[in-house]
Amino acid sequence: MKNSALIHLTACFVLIVSGCSTPKPLPRAATIELHDASPLTVIRSSQDSLQLSAIVTSESKSRPYSRALLLFQRADGQRDSIMMNIESSGAQQESLTTTLHCRIPQPLAADISIGTLSIGLEHGSIITFHPVLVQSPVDEALTVSPFVQQAEDGAVVFGATCTRNKLVAGEYLPSSEDLRVIVRSGFKVLWNSDLGMAFLTLIIPVRPELVGQQSTYTLEWNGMDNSGLPIPAGEYTADILIPAKPEPYRTQITFSWPLSKK
Repeated sequence: MKNSALIHLTACFVLIVSGCSTPKPLPRAATIELHDASPLTVIRSSQDSLQLSAIVTSESKSRPYSRALLLFQRADGQRDSIMMNIESSGAQQESLTTTLHCRIPQPLAADISIGTLSIGLEHGSIITFHPVLVQSPVDEALTVSPFVQQAEDGAVVFGATCTRNKLVAGEYLPSSEDLRVIVRSGFKVLWNSDLGMAFLTLIIPVRPELVGQQSTYTLEWNGMDNSGLPIPAGEYTADILIPAKPEPYRTQITFSWPLSKK
């Protein structure tokens, strides 16, 4: 599978599970595939639980995933996991869209390190592990929706459409850089938009400034890496960042290169 590192395990891979009914251990000698693509996971917290939902597209067109696990690390460093509910849609001839849900009760929810989340998906004897891209729901100051599209001159346009949900006191952009993009293959960075750039030192408001308004940030890329060489065809991830202070806004999007012409 594209952009996947395959590891054939000869020992039994066992997950520790708490907070839900214990799932069966993953099968002995399963094929484990480590994926770089991250399902977008929306997290909603309340006083009594932590609720997560994720959307992934199955690369197996003939059947949905049979099991999904949320893996995480607790405050004491212990690895843990919880079963996720699975809802799949799509015809067998098409890619299957899978929605995953999980509710983690307190006090376990408060003990989870959000930055360590990953999702394990099983179909047959194959298990795929995906790192998780976390995005909070509308209680975030900005809802950031990434996109990538082909420009008329053949360049690539990365962008983010942002909707203002609430105001943040003292928020600003510290320079003329309003959008930063990092293109990578797995963990290898191929291009970053701020490399070698000299931005003006300015105090700029973060758009949109008023609640309910929407603004779009865009940045063009010519398909070259940081060395000036064209990147080969394949699957890539673009990390998209609005470098705001006191806290930046981050999201990411996966895309196939070259982009299909529409």
